[in-house]
Amino acid sequence: MTEPVDGTTASRYSWEAVEPDQPMEKATRRLVKGERAMVAHWVLDEGLDVQPHVHHNEQITILLEGRLLVRIGTIGSDEMREAVLGPGEVIAFPPFVPHGFLALERVVAFDVFSPPSDKTGIDQA
Repeated sequence: MTEPVDGTTASRYSWEAVEPDQPMEKATRRLVKGERAMVAHWVLDEGLDVQPHVHHNEQITILLEGRLLVRIGTIGSDEMREAVLGPGEVIAFPPFVPHGFLALERVVAFDVFSPPSDKTGIDQA
């Protein structure tokens, strides 16, 4: 559900009213787009494995619940690194940096992307 905020050009949303989609098995997403950024609310089931991918968006991931293994770089390359994120942690990826994720348990997270686009990296995975 979207409604204008009286006297402004702002829009107000309720996450429960935003229609979810499932871009891949074990991932449920709700997406709100603005003119210059978009935010995705994610619920990822344990075992979801998103292989490293790149996109033109800057991406900031905010972990609310669960543990997420983050892969940065191309798998098998000397530059590839891994980190485990937990609740309250944030990671920021510049555009075109290869990254992927493995949900070590059920995860609830937000992703902020700028600029907005029709697809996110998980759609391309």
